[in-house]
Formats: sequence, structure tokens, C-alpha cells
Amino acid sequence: MSTPAQPPYTLFAYESGGIPTRQLVGSDPNNLFWTVDHASQSQLAISMADSAGNTGGVGQPVYTVVPSTSGTACHANSPISPISMTTNTTNAITTCEVLPLRMSGGTKPYTVTVAFLNSVVTNFTLGAAFDTYNWVNRASPNSQIIASVSDA
Repeated sequence: MSTPAQPPYTLFAYESGGIPTRQLVGSDPNNLFWTVDHASQSQLAISMADSAGNTGGVGQPVYTVVPSTSGTACHANSPISPISMTTNTTNAITTCEVLPLRMSGGTKPYTVTVAFLNSVVTNFTLGAAFDTYNWVNRASPNSQIIASVSDA
């Protein structure tokens, strides 16, 4: 028996090559509202969590943001202290392969989020002195993986 979701609900948008965002979307599961705060042509993977941090994983497909029909832009401002994450891997990685992640900028401690499309989301908060994390790929073969970082 699963535990019912507990409001309020938060939507997480993982932008390819960009900064992940989170936004409170409401407390009534039949009336949730999200303002897209990513630039046009951004590619996003979406996840939702309840107030206890329970998530249903990351859905498929990856969504592409289209221009607003109202002529207004509401995408987020650039962060005051930019944060970035790099890795030396740009192609496919094999199951059980280590993916080294290096963070810079922002304010420590960093939280690393690893998400698989159509599957789970995992968060790791690093110690205040750390700026690297070696993640072991436990995804099924041919899965799409999203790795992102947020700061304190």
C-alpha cells in the first residue's frame, strides 16, 4: 500500500545545459499551476514532488519550450553567482561506469541531482568542502540521464 501524496506540490524542471528550477505549483492535485520560467527552445525534463519529498520520477518525453503567444517573456534571470557542473564524458556511458562530476561557482554545499527519464530522481548533498562527486551509473542500458547541480 502506498502513502497518498501530501500537498503542497513542487515541480522541478531540469534544463539541458541550463540551471534546474523548482516552483511551488499548488496544494489541490486537481488544480496545479506552473509558469514556464525557461527561455524559448530550452529542453526540459519534468518531475513533481509532494511536501514529504516523494516523487513520481521523471516523465517522458523531454519537452521543448516554445515562444509565448502573448509576446511576454518570463524566463528566469541569470543567477547572481553562476554555478556550473562539468564532466569529462560527452557520449554514452556504460552501466556501472563512474561519471565524475565537478562543480564550481555558486555557494557550497552543492546538491547533485541525478534523474533518469521515465524513472527515479536521486539527490546527494555534498559536504561543505567538496566540489566533486563520482556517480556510478546504475541506469538501465539506453536510458537518458540528467545530472544537475544546485547550491546552498
